[in-house]
Amino acid sequence: MEETKITPSWKYEDYEEYLRLKNEQEARVKEAKSDFNKLNVKIPEKVLDNVPNSKREEVINRVKMELVSLEIEKAKELLVKANSPLREKEIATLRINFANFYRNLIWNRGRLELLKAGTELTEGNRKVEKHEILFLIDKCRAELDLMRKELVLYGIGERELMEEIKSGFE
Repeated sequence: MEETKITPSWKYEDYEEYLRLKNEQEARVKEAKSDFNKLNVKIPEKVLDNVPNSKREEVINRVKMELVSLEIEKAKELLVKANSPLREKEIATLRINFANFYRNLIWNRGRLELLKAGTELTEGNRKVEKHEILFLIDKCRAELDLMRKELVLYGIGERELMEEIKSGFE
């Protein structure tokens, strides 16, 4: 039986398109590898002590892949949230919470100034300590920062929020 060789009968334009696409793909792969290698992974001392030297790069690459996967999942969740049918309700809730935490922050800063001035504060029969107020201030700041970041996803800036809050004080 005679073996026949099959040769593609491509047109010159098809072959050029094939080469163009192949070059684009190779460039994307090269860029992806470069981006992957640029990922900075912090490795605490002694974490890799028990891992053989020949396997350390593999461990680091697996960690990088896990981090990339987490970032992809995070981006997906944020996109779903930003396009959710419950978007308006979420924005309203965030605005209310932002205003309340901001007012709480201002109130606790005022209480802290009173304590620094020597005024004794009580809640019921219990004396309020400085560290309690500092904790509340730190908690409010952290919550406000998280809400601020979340509201940016919805296109709402801090200036707009502050104007709303100020109009509420009048």
